[in-house]
Amino acid sequence: MTTRGVAAAVLIALVLMSVGCADLRRTFGAEVALYSALQVQFRGPIAVVRSANGVLMLSVEVPQSEAKKVMPGIDRERALRIAKFARAHYTDTIGLRSITVFFTTRTDSGVLHIPHSYPGGTWSIISLDSEPDPAQTESAGQSTGVR
Repeated sequence: MTTRGVAAAVLIALVLMSVGCADLRRTFGAEVALYSALQVQFRGPIAVVRSANGVLMLSVEVPQSEAKKVMPGIDRERALRIAKFARAHYTDTIGLRSITVFFTTRTDSGVLHIPHSYPGGTWSIISLDSEPDPAQTESAGQSTGVR
């Protein structure tokens, strides 16, 4: 996250705190804390978004040098490690049903920057808690709209 991004996140946090909405503060605070923990653990940009239907979505930005190596299904183990880490460190778990991880890359073609998204996996919270290597509950593209 850039300095401008951090400043914007802090500003949003301050506004939410002043408004007094406890649920929004809790959710936003949990997202910011998880974002920070993910940055330390996995050393790369990972966006954290909680949807209204109980899905925690993690978008892992793949460095330009690795963009050609990312293919659907290949990074499932990496996605699983990220999902398990998020499950262990995300504090706003009320109503949380599943965690979805997807990878994003960018191909530069002259002045065009073409983004790509690849599903890493979606796991239910129960499967992340109970199994060492849970089976995917559904395709990440189906639950997030990313194809």
